[in-house]
Amino acid sequence: MSNYFISGIGTEIGKTFVLTELIKEIYKKQKTVNAIKPIITGININNFYNSDSYKILEQLGNSNITFSNINQISPFLFKSPLSPDQ
Repeated sequence: MSNYFISGIGTEIGKTFVLTELIKEIYKKQKTVNAIKPIITGININNFYNSDSYKILEQLGNSNITFSNINQISPFLFKSPLSPDQ
């Protein structure tokens, strides 16, 4: 088993894109994969369909994504859109 940690400073720089592409490649090799995004900021619980966590769950093959699913891979949720430099 291999573990990967994807990190970066700032928003919209491609962390989620890289993760979802890795998930695709791992599935192509018919291996199992799991992913988490422990912290998510700027989350709107009434409209979480554009969140990074939603995209990750979707790539993992979850077909019925609810806010409860989001909370399972992203346990630390913050309404304010913050970044480490703020």
